[in-house]
This record gives sequence, C-alpha cells and structure tokens, in this order.
Amino acid sequence: MPKGTPEPGETREATALREVAEETGLQVRITAPFDSIEYWFVQSGQRIHKTVHYYLMEAVGGDLRLHDHEFDEVRWVRTEDAPTIMTPHEGELARLLGVESSAVQARRLEHARAAAEQSQAIVVLKGDDTLVAQPGGLVAVSPGATGALATAGTGDVLSGVLAAVLARDVDPFMAACAGVRLHARAGIHAAHEKGVDGVIARDVIEALPFAR
Repeated sequence: MPKGTPEPGETREATALREVAEETGLQVRITAPFDSIEYWFVQSGQRIHKTVHYYLMEAVGGDLRLHDHEFDEVRWVRTEDAPTIMTPHEGELARLLGVESSAVQARRLEHARAAAEQSQAIVVLKGDDTLVAQPGGLVAVSPGATGALATAGTGDVLSGVLAAVLARDVDPFMAACAGVRLHARAGIHAAHEKGVDGVIARDVIEALPFAR
C-alpha cells in the first residue's frame, strides 16, 4: 500500500497516483475515495498529528518491472494463511459460542480455550484480566489493567496495536500477548493522566509511546 506526502502544490489525489506509479510501476486511476484515519505520535518530545487518506484504484497501464525495490521486500500472504486474532469481550464471545454471557463470565478460561480451538485462531478475551488463548490450550493472562479501557473505541485501539506488532513479523501468539500488555499499560498511563472516568480512546493512543 504505497503512501507519501504531497509535494508543494500537489493534491492528495495526485500524490496517491504518483506514489503508486513510483512504487509499483503501475499507472492507475482512482475509482473512489475510501476512508481516512487520523493518528498522533510523539517524536523527540513533540506531539505530531497525521491524517492518512485511502483510495480505491484500478490499474490502467504501466509495467510492474519498473517497481521500486521496496516492492520486492513485501511478503505476500494469502488471506487463508494469514494469522487470525479475535478480540471479543464476554458478550461477543458468548454469541460466537452460542452460550449465555453468564456462562462465559463464570468460566472465562474454559470458553476462551474453546473458542480458540473451534476457530483455530488466537482469541483475546478482553476484561479486567485479559486472556490470550491459542489453539492447543496455551493461555496467557494480562492481569489487572484499568477500568479506563472499558470506554468506547479502546477495543479498536487494541486491534491497531495488535496489527502493528504483527507487522513486525512477530510470532502471532507473542504478538497478541505483547499487544495486549502494551494496550493495558497505555490505558493505565492515560488513566493516571486523565482519571479513569475521563479517558477516551484517543488518550490511549497518545499514551502508547509511554507504554513500557
């Protein structure tokens, strides 16, 4: 997924077309804007804000042989071969397994293991003590995070953290464990700064650089 920064006087759309041509060798046209995301990070003590815009495109010409060297460094993975990590809370896991939420609450470990085995995926059962289960029965526990992570949107932050760790070519189970712990520590830091009831998802994102 090529990305870049607009040059002086360049529109976002022109930047997208240029970056695709430079990195892949393909000439493309934009069929529709897709979505955009905003994020913040801290660099050298400064808070930096970025917006990323996505576009749907189709190839209209060009030659892949003219691609940038970075294109060769991409590891292409079939969807069915990609690791799967699910991040349900107790109610969602209950629906996935066809049981009552109260049953999951009473036997969280048992149901996390069952879901991992049935789905053949890593299951992160969110809660005060978050469980990370993989097929085969191995389970890791991230104890006692903070009630601040019960606010809307923090589950999406967790998904982003997990994806970021996975992108570093870390073993999927270890990536899930590390991502859960980073997310928990970021939540604790945000709660210390804002108070448990004052935290929103953005605060957790901004606290990630301090999650050590």
